Amino acid sequence: MLNSKRRVTASVTLRPIEKRTLRERIVERLKAFINESGLQVGDRLPTEREMAEQLGVSRTAVREALKSLQALGIIEARPKQGMFLRPPDLQPITHVLWSRVNAADWTLTHIWEARKLFEMSILPLVVERANAEDWQRIEQSIEAMEAAIERGELGQEADIQFHRALARATRNPVLESFSEVVSQYFHEVQKQTLSESLEARRVAAQAHRQIYTALRKGNLEEGIRRMEIHLNSCVERGIVPPPSVAYSTDDDRNGKLPMRRMDQQRR
Repeated sequence: MLNSKRRVTASVTLRPIEKRTLRERIVERLKAFINESGLQVGDRLPTEREMAEQLGVSRTAVREALKSLQALGIIEARPKQGMFLRPPDLQPITHVLWSRVNAADWTLTHIWEARKLFEMSILPLVVERANAEDWQRIEQSIEAMEAAIERGELGQEADIQFHRALARATRNPVLESFSEVVSQYFHEVQKQTLSESLEARRVAAQAHRQIYTALRKGNLEEGIRRMEIHLNSCVERGIVPPPSVAYSTDDDRNGKLPMRRMDQQRR
């Protein structure tokens, strides 16, 4: 006689019950509320009392959840006014990315590759969508960088502004945000790992002007070529280990070249 009881196969397991604190659950509810309610940057959230009543929790619990949203850069507190939805804050993301380098998980070559692919890929949109204000903003960043170098400074902020202005000209806020993270992150790594000469900065400023001139004239092919030369110079000057080196190492991280070994190579 066959056993009528079904046997549970060994491959099927019970999923563990998700353990979340009340604060975490309130944070998720508030995120969903912000997304679903159509709140825009600068709009005020309901008061603590209103949120506590609607959620059926204490004002203390709501206050703790709001602190978490503030730490994430989603909302900001204005004295005697309440909590307001704020513009995206990318600084926490930059800090997280920087911690990956400190953990020797990512390398400058990885970052450089991502930046190169991104910077070159947005140029068709720049040529197609940039208006007079965009071109003025791009040129002003070049002039600011040139002026800084003449004062004996490196002009890194103006350098960032140039790439930021290009991304802004795409009219795509996602691309603009991504550019912000990658550019800030790349320059932060540069500051931590090396110091460039003024002559190298002059060359970079000249490259920016060449890119701008080509794009302004609608010569996309030349603009992309100039951008590629500009970004490849990071490898040629020894700032970034070439991919042939970074990916040919049988490292214990599956080919990833840690930052400490990158430093050794530059020496």
